[in-house]
Amino acid sequence: MISEHPIPANEVNRLQALLEYNILDSEIEEEFERITELISIICETPISLVTLIDEDRQWFKSKRGLDVVQTARIDSFCQYTIMDQSIMEVGDATQDPRFKNNPYVIGNPKIRFYAGSPLIDPDGHALGSLCVISPEPKKLTSKQKKALEILSKEVVLQIVARKERHELKKAKKEAEEANLLKTILLGNLSHEVRTPLQSILGFSEILETSELNKVDRKKYFSYIRQRAGEMEKIIESLLEMASLETGQIKANPKKINLKEFVNGYYTKFLSENFTGKKEVSFDLQNHLQEEKTDIDEQHLVQVLNNLHYNAIKFSNNGSITLIARPNDTEVELSVQDTGIGISQEKLESIFQPFRQAHEGFSRAKGGIGLGLSICQKLVDLWGGSIRVSSKIDEGSKFTITIPLSTKD
Repeated sequence: MISEHPIPANEVNRLQALLEYNILDSEIEEEFERITELISIICETPISLVTLIDEDRQWFKSKRGLDVVQTARIDSFCQYTIMDQSIMEVGDATQDPRFKNNPYVIGNPKIRFYAGSPLIDPDGHALGSLCVISPEPKKLTSKQKKALEILSKEVVLQIVARKERHELKKAKKEAEEANLLKTILLGNLSHEVRTPLQSILGFSEILETSELNKVDRKKYFSYIRQRAGEMEKIIESLLEMASLETGQIKANPKKINLKEFVNGYYTKFLSENFTGKKEVSFDLQNHLQEEKTDIDEQHLVQVLNNLHYNAIKFSNNGSITLIARPNDTEVELSVQDTGIGISQEKLESIFQPFRQAHEGFSRAKGGIGLGLSICQKLVDLWGGSIRVSSKIDEGSKFTITIPLSTKD
């Protein structure tokens, strides 16, 4: 932007407000067309425009009597109009030092007369102007000026209403998606809760109505405890997600040596959690030295556990690898598997609550689609990130980043 041209004092906020209205380069809309036609008739000018001024151009939301859709901001009359709250009128542009050498005065449409009223939004930002133009010198009457002022306010009302309609449409869409997610949640919950509950009821009935020896009774009590534990995990996931959503869960960071943590985590995970998955091998690629970070160790373990459990769940054979790689500012921890993979269309929504990459498969294996959402929110707590890459039948790779400590 060229500094010798007029710049409003609130330019940064003005440009941001203009972008938020999401009106630039939009389609023709009848509401604005009627206003330019009406003001052209009232002011008796062949050209009328609804202009919006962005950083380097003047774009026409509506135009009458002009073929072009935009001009450079530095060549516009309206760049001066947005500097004030009132109408700017130029009776003869050839006599005005600001415009006498303007390309649209010297050449077509050979502007002589111009009058523009700024489009001031409710927050005081001048977005552009409603203006009238003529190739003949002239002067507006007081009634014509009043009409120009009133209709410029009507343009602003239409711009604001347009934004509100778009926001309402977006909110409606989000509400519909939320309702769909709620339906999915209720469906998943009904399945996930009903299955262990039916087992508990069935085993309880057997214990109540059958004469069992001590060994069998112990076995059925074990089944009941196992199914009750499954229900407890579902409830814990829902409560944890709710706590994360409302900010009730806080990080409790402490300084850890990441190399020692990764080695310890890997050994502990294999000894405590790797059961009956003999066709899947586990590998560790630890490229860390003495990198340190301040982090909630419990949250980090929870995230890695979730990623490992998912890798096990969706890998019938092959390998699962924990990869630790540092760079100057952060460490990347990746859990890579050679499982069934995730389709590209599912990757975009995989971290959203109650979304599952393999809904039928997940239902058979258990889960309500909250694990990765919880991981995402826990990673956010320590200022990291999480991403995924995957190909069907080739496997998936989930990578979390951990910022390194800036001082020991």
